[in-house]
Amino acid sequence: MKVSAPLILTSVLIFTLGAFFLIGGYAFFENAFPILDDLESLANLCLGTVFIVVGCFALATTLGVSRLLPWARAAALWLPVAALLAYLLFIAWYSYGVMTTPDIGWSWEVLAPRPFILALEAWCYVLFRRPFVKRQFAPRGHVPAEG
Repeated sequence: MKVSAPLILTSVLIFTLGAFFLIGGYAFFENAFPILDDLESLANLCLGTVFIVVGCFALATTLGVSRLLPWARAAALWLPVAALLAYLLFIAWYSYGVMTTPDIGWSWEVLAPRPFILALEAWCYVLFRRPFVKRQFAPRGHVPAEG
């Protein structure tokens, strides 16, 4: 079956999200080493791991959506939720750093990716619940129930 234009757009957006999380995970890993006995190195290591896992999940979802694999529809519905939770974890760590360190001020730029993640979450929720998309992702010979 041919991939529709909204699914191609969604694949590109999910790929962008995955690249964002992989680059963020690399930045956290770069700040985590050498691992010292302080909380900041451990937090950077954990955040880097979470961001890289979400980034790999996004890239796998991109491949699944572009090839219309049956599991990709569910993955595309769960990916923005996982991305938002990982990003909120980063916001919590950043807020902790601002509150406990007097020389760090709050930067509103840290919230810049949040509207993109929320918009992608709404787009995926609306798109992947439509009947024509459910039919595209159904296994061959299977007709999903309407509604």
